[in-house]
Amino acid sequence: MLDAMQTQQQQIAQDFEAESAELSLLESHVLESACDDPGALLLPHLILPYLRKRLEAQAAQFCVKSGAGSASYSRVSVARPPDTFQ
Repeated sequence: MLDAMQTQQQQIAQDFEAESAELSLLESHVLESACDDPGALLLPHLILPYLRKRLEAQAAQFCVKSGAGSASYSRVSVARPPDTFQ
């Protein structure tokens, strides 16, 4: 049993090292992209989805308060930018 636990611990350590290297690479890519134009990276992937979620919640709440119900809100289509990471 001790050998199995040691083997698992070694495997976890190897996985951790591999994932740490990958995370470091992704972090450097994000920083490099953000240094070029922070708005180009943050706006479509962080800010706009947050604002969209808030607007949709407010619209649904307005429909409920106005008596229109969620049925009329569900017919509203929201133009969404493509979910691609540049």
